[in-house]
Amino acid sequence: METIKRKVTYRLYPSEKQKYQMMETLRLHQKLYNAALEQRIEAYSRRGVSVTYNMQAKDLTQLRAEFPEYKALNAQSEQVT
Repeated sequence: METIKRKVTYRLYPSEKQKYQMMETLRLHQKLYNAALEQRIEAYSRRGVSVTYNMQAKDLTQLRAEFPEYKALNAQSEQVT
């Protein structure tokens, strides 16, 4: 039996408040990604040490405690950022 694949496209029509929240979420994830990447590059270039996922996950816990805007984000999405 042949399988048929269909493409489904969903369009979002967010309100202004939702647009702002989505852009803020994106901005925070970008900031988090860039900081984590910079941490890995600095650690390797200065000390020759690789920063592991577990090390950065611990740092993320501290970050969420210090900066309340990161508490509003989903913790799992932050971990995979």
